[in-house]
Amino acid sequence: MSNINLLDDPNTDFYAFMKKGRIIGRGSTRLTYRCDKEIVIKVPKPRYFDLGQAQNEIEAGVYENASQKKFLAKVYHLESDFMVCERLRPIAKNKQTGSIINHLCSVGKEELVDEIYHFIHQLSDEFHLHLMDLLEIGNWGIDRKGNYKLLDYGCTYELYTEIFEKVG
Repeated sequence: MSNINLLDDPNTDFYAFMKKGRIIGRGSTRLTYRCDKEIVIKVPKPRYFDLGQAQNEIEAGVYENASQKKFLAKVYHLESDFMVCERLRPIAKNKQTGSIINHLCSVGKEELVDEIYHFIHQLSDEFHLHLMDLLEIGNWGIDRKGNYKLLDYGCTYELYTEIFEKVG
């Protein structure tokens, strides 16, 4: 089933996907559920619901208003308690850390370094997003066509401070 069918069908029950428990990602304030090969659902963790929903709202706002979307995972739909997004294949393995810039150099993709570096800085400046969070390899993935994209970009400096104080 493709994302076009799921998103266009008014009978799609996204809550059913969440109930199946197909969690494919765990962040500090959100869980990510697999819908199909093309879309995911990001849901705030109950304990940190306000922070997780704030991340969803920021991410949806960034996607809607960004002047450059080439390196952003698509946000298809935002609800009051979840968000539907493009599914990407994560780059990081087993809680691997590091920067997307170092990763690109290590896999022979140096031609993308300048473009992604400038994109990240522009995005951070434009939306006051946490720069180190944008650089973190765990927040990047690869789409079905092999393009590098940010899969998590909903954390401002202010929200980062609040998350660190509450979640640790």
